[in-house]
Amino acid sequence: MKGSFYQKYTKRIIDLLMGIFLLVLTSPVLLITWIVVKIEEPENPAIFKQIRCGIHRQPFEMYKFRSMHSSAPKNKATRHFDDSHKYISRLGHFIRLTSIDELPQIFNILKGEMSFVGPRPVIYDEMDLIEARDKVGAYNVLPGITGYAQINGRDEVEVERKAELDGYYYRKINLFGDIKLFLLTVPVVLLRRGHKENGETDEQYSQYRQP
Repeated sequence: MKGSFYQKYTKRIIDLLMGIFLLVLTSPVLLITWIVVKIEEPENPAIFKQIRCGIHRQPFEMYKFRSMHSSAPKNKATRHFDDSHKYISRLGHFIRLTSIDELPQIFNILKGEMSFVGPRPVIYDEMDLIEARDKVGAYNVLPGITGYAQINGRDEVEVERKAELDGYYYRKINLFGDIKLFLLTVPVVLLRRGHKENGETDEQYSQYRQP
């Protein structure tokens, strides 16, 4: 429901409480990942910061664990790479498959720039998706770590379908819907459903994809 009490107030309170809880719960994983990423490329920061499109199309700096070498294009969507594999580090393959690279976004949530559930924030290079989302009102809500596109195909979902799913979320946003989306994300991450790097062949993809 547009402008609902849940969207304006309750959702933020839940994000803060869950953010603090998960920050404490995952702190050993955050620390170990930070150390290993730093060891792999000591000359670069372990946390990768990138400008993304946030609520009302306003820019914000999103955090991720570094999974690519410093030679990778800085503000280019992975789906636009000819072959993303040549840029991904050894550890990067693992943390991207397991979505551990997304954990630093808990800090974005605590800052109020993101929510646990909402349209995934994209870089401004992805104007086709940004414009498609804008038409369906998807930028009237905070971007999230997970959303309808993530549980309905993830990297396999086409631009127009992603926008359609994000627009649906904006129109139907509510507490029980968010809980359901969050819970449905767990098996998607554990089973690595829909994760496919650009430039990856179907044969390579089948090594990771679950039946």
